[in-house]
Amino acid sequence: MRVGELRLHFGPLLRAVTMRRGDEDFPAFAVGRVGRTSVPALLLEPLCEEGQDNADGSPSDHCRIWRITVRDPAYRTAAGLGVGSRYGEVRLAAPVSFVGPTTMGIAATAEEWHMDFLLDPDPIEVSRLPLRRETVHDSVRVIGVQLYR
Repeated sequence: MRVGELRLHFGPLLRAVTMRRGDEDFPAFAVGRVGRTSVPALLLEPLCEEGQDNADGSPSDHCRIWRITVRDPAYRTAAGLGVGSRYGEVRLAAPVSFVGPTTMGIAATAEEWHMDFLLDPDPIEVSRLPLRRETVHDSVRVIGVQLYR
């Protein structure tokens, strides 16, 4: 999906936001909020090819969305997985190929599905690093889902 299509589809619900990873800021778009929090229900990250961004560095309508982060528990995969699911459910239903740190936190990655299931870092024992699929307890909660291309 291109940014222009996104603007047409969501209209005024689409908010331009800035994401910070490390020392760098990145443009993104947010839709909705989770409950009464400021956490966006959907965070959409554009990828602009050389010369596709606007003069001010913001994404033009020609940039494409390469990753969507879902924080709203209302959204589910066809297998019923989403925010609030447990790692054990993810491990049984999804082809998890990797568990470890990503740019958005600790995730269980299902490469075949082009998805990362972001895991609650609090119950994960630092003493068990490096993480492996087998060392994460089944009760660890999913706090976000990322879809990417």
